[in-house]
This record gives sequence, C-alpha cells and structure tokens, in this order.
Amino acid sequence: MKYVEDETLTPGRVEVIENGVVVAAAANLRMLEVIRKALETGDEARVHPDTKPRLLLSLLKMRARGADLDHLNLDRPPWPPEIRAFMQKFPPHDVLLAMEPEHLGKHLLKYFNTEPDAVRHWFDFMQRVMPGKIADAFTEAWHWMALQGFIVHPGDVNGQESFMIGKDRKATMVKGFDALQREVIFPSGLDADLVTKVKPAFIRGDYSVAVNRAFTEVTARVREKDPSLANKSGEDLLKSAFGPTGPLMRAADQKERSMMCDLFVSAYHLFRRPAAQSGIKLEDSREVLNIISLADQLLRMVARL
Repeated sequence: MKYVEDETLTPGRVEVIENGVVVAAAANLRMLEVIRKALETGDEARVHPDTKPRLLLSLLKMRARGADLDHLNLDRPPWPPEIRAFMQKFPPHDVLLAMEPEHLGKHLLKYFNTEPDAVRHWFDFMQRVMPGKIADAFTEAWHWMALQGFIVHPGDVNGQESFMIGKDRKATMVKGFDALQREVIFPSGLDADLVTKVKPAFIRGDYSVAVNRAFTEVTARVREKDPSLANKSGEDLLKSAFGPTGPLMRAADQKERSMMCDLFVSAYHLFRRPAAQSGIKLEDSREVLNIISLADQLLRMVARL
C-alpha cells in the first residue's frame, strides 16, 4: 500500500486506487471502516498532505481492534503533533504501560482536575492517545475511575457519553494525588519485608507509623540471629546482641563491637519514637525515606552477621 498526497483533495477525504481506478472513497476519516476491504486490497490510498498522518493513525487503531492491516506499512506511524503533545501530559510510555489501572487512573484524575480544557468525552479522549497497548491501558484506567465513583454519567450529549467528577469526591481526589506522589518517589530495591510493612503507611502519609515499623523490623531481625535474644526487645535487645558478651560479632574486636552497638542503639533511640526527640520532625516525605533507607541498611548489615 502506497500513500499518495494530493493537495486537490478535501482534507480528511481518502480515495483508494486499484489499477488506476478509484474503487472506494471516504468523505472523512470516520468512514474508514466502510472502505476497509478496499484499503486491504487496493494499490494506493490518495489523501490530502495534512490528512496522511491522521490516516495512518486511524488505520493503526483499526489494526489494534483486530483488523488484518499488517501489510499497510504502519510500523512507524508519523504521530501527529497534537497526539505527541497530549501524551506529554502523562508518564512516559514504558512507565505508563507498567502501571496498574488504579495508578494510571489517578493520573487521569489529576489531568481532569488540573487541565482547564480537559477532554471529558470518552470518544474524543481516545482519539488523542496512541493506539494499541497505550489505548488499552487508558481504557482500563477509565474503567477503574467508573468503579470508584469518579465518573458520573449525566446522559447522552450529542451522541457521546460524557462525564463529570462528583463534588463529593473532590477531597478524595486531593488525597489520591498526594498518595500518588508518595508512591512515585518510594525507592525500589529495598528489603522486601521492609517494603511490605512500611510502604502502605508511607503512602497514606502516616510517617511516624512507617518509621516505627521500619525499626521494629530491624529489632525483629536482630532477635532472630540468636536464640538467647528471644525474650529481649528494644534497646536492651540491641545492647545484649552487640555488647561485650553478646552473641553477635564475636570475632570482632571490642572497638568494632562497640561502634556497631552505638550505631544500632542510636538509630533505634532517635527514630523508633521520633515524636519524643526534639530534633526529629517527620513532616518531609524525602526525609522519611532517608530514615527508612537507613533501616534498610541496618537490615543488610544484620543479614551479613
């Protein structure tokens, strides 16, 4: 299939040529389904120069819906500038495709709540996103919004179903945006059990709970290292484990054992109950992540003992 640009054609019109004869035509791109068979068998498609990028995009969407159009040279479509500009409002493609529907749904909610000219018709919105897996991801996210009650259907508008966000969901949306931001900055590669215990509280914004759980996990791992520590807890546990006669680091010299003991006891004392420490304020999410990362490092050190 060749795509021939013809400035004499009306923008949006497509003519299918076979053996030099126009065998099918569409007045606009919305009629492509009508001439699909001709597109599959024709020699060339004649279009206005401004229409060619949108034609290729429309054909790619048809293929994504199951049409056998692999022979139409659609592997590298020239995405129209408006499509590229619209997609920049959302995460990069690889990040977007890795998201769960609820995560992408929160990005959609932010778009609808912050963009004054947000596209709120399902059909019009989907015309602005890239087809295939990207479009599928947005479809699942849209469905998630509906299940959560963020989409309220006021009825049929010009043949297209539109939506508005219910007023009673505004506060939930604001919390959702904040939680989404905290989830985005949460680091990868931390101890798996530590993540399970602290990440939900961190995302909710319960920083004190997250830090408390992090250092509770540290003491739990230390306790597991030797049966003699089974009935000990808190600072007493750490001093017993790393003290002069403790069961851990027996091969190390006294100075190294003392430094290790000071490190664990000091970190535990400062961060386990930060509200009691005048210099510790758990208000900044980045600072909280630094403290959680410190707990992760302590866990790594315990694992090597």
